[in-house]
Amino acid sequence: MLIKPILVSLVILAHSWYPSECCSDRDCYPINCSEVKKINGGYDYKGIFFSNNQVKQTPEDQVGCHACSYLDREYGICLFLPRAGV
Repeated sequence: MLIKPILVSLVILAHSWYPSECCSDRDCYPINCSEVKKINGGYDYKGIFFSNNQVKQTPEDQVGCHACSYLDREYGICLFLPRAGV
């Protein structure tokens, strides 16, 4: 059956643009930019803190905001914001 290999390929491609220091093929995911709040020393996304040095610009060939986090989204690794947010 072709469906399973196609789905696996789509998951791999979805993570292909994330830098290796941010993502282990499972740590990154798109998020709603309106839920990202600028706070003292960085950004908060649903209780996950990202320091300013963890914030990166979303690549031009991608859209929106993306978060990378450990342990069921408790610890921030990288936060990708469109140009205006960086």
